[in-house]
Amino acid sequence: MKFLFAAAVAATAILSASDAVPVKTLAVEDVGSESAIPHVDEEDVRSQFQHEQLFLSFKDMFNKQYASEEEEERRFANFKASLVRIEKQNKEHMAAHGTAVFGVNEFSDMTVEEFKREKLNRKPAPRDLTKADVLTPATPLGDTTHVDWRNKGAVTAVKNQGQCGSCWAFGATEAIESQWYIHKHHLVELAPQQLVSCDTVDQGCNGGDSPSAYQYVEQAGGIMPEADYPYTSGTSGSNGQCMFNATEVAASITGFHYATQPCYDSCDNQDKATLTANVATQGPPSICVYAESWMDYTSGVFKGHCPHGYNKLDHCVQLVGFDMSGAEPYWTVRNSWGTNWGESGYIRISADDNVSGGNLCGVMDEATIPEV
Repeated sequence: MKFLFAAAVAATAILSASDAVPVKTLAVEDVGSESAIPHVDEEDVRSQFQHEQLFLSFKDMFNKQYASEEEEERRFANFKASLVRIEKQNKEHMAAHGTAVFGVNEFSDMTVEEFKREKLNRKPAPRDLTKADVLTPATPLGDTTHVDWRNKGAVTAVKNQGQCGSCWAFGATEAIESQWYIHKHHLVELAPQQLVSCDTVDQGCNGGDSPSAYQYVEQAGGIMPEADYPYTSGTSGSNGQCMFNATEVAASITGFHYATQPCYDSCDNQDKATLTANVATQGPPSICVYAESWMDYTSGVFKGHCPHGYNKLDHCVQLVGFDMSGAEPYWTVRNSWGTNWGESGYIRISADDNVSGGNLCGVMDEATIPEV
């Protein structure tokens, strides 16, 4: 139903690109005075009405409830701004012959700054990337034109980080889950909450990074299962008290490797061949990307404005595969914003060499695979 709503919004060109002008309320003494009657633009009234109807549908679909009338007015203003932004993105993608569709989703009542604070919190710890340990692809390479680790049983269900900037913990945990399955033949859902609450190098809901998360898991002796350490920071918005129990560890690692040479500058010449070979033969890595542009994404292959460069990366996710066989090659990326976002929690990002050298959003800037 989400896609129908988003498609309806897109099909009607997201209504109007300008805020509606409110109709003036007349005082009693103005009645009968022709000069006091304001000019009312019928298009403005129609647009305002349609905005209000869409907002009602949006609140019902995503079970939105606001604490006060003032907050509801503020959220409605944010929603109208989102419609303008969505319309602009759809027009730009159509002009570029892209297939992505942008539409209304659960973030449409947020400002961009609010969205960034809550969802985008990659904060790297200092490290020397010039001496990075890059994994050597296994042999034989096999098919390196189309890979999807979901079809091989190595990917757990999409999660939702909620109101906590814990993307880094989810990205690292998901990569460990996949490697544990590949090497131990057992798929277990692990506990990102342990990283959020117990990793003192990273900053919990205030951000972190996959490499330092791996280092914590290695030093702690492993990571507990989600069943024994459920995720609570998504609703509380706080890190919570560390409740790690070493006797309940479900998976452990001995280190990590980069899936391709990481960059530490503009990242214009990343090694796509090594990344695709390692994803194909070693498994799905955690990657850190620039994701502000993903806020309104609903479906299709994303090829919009999305810079790369080490200092621009703001979000950590999991690269579960790619398809380089068609006219529109793409990376398949698993997000941590729940299944109501994107393509049931996933996004396809252009891997076309003519679009940022295949490194759109920085997909190849920091790709890491833990060692089990």
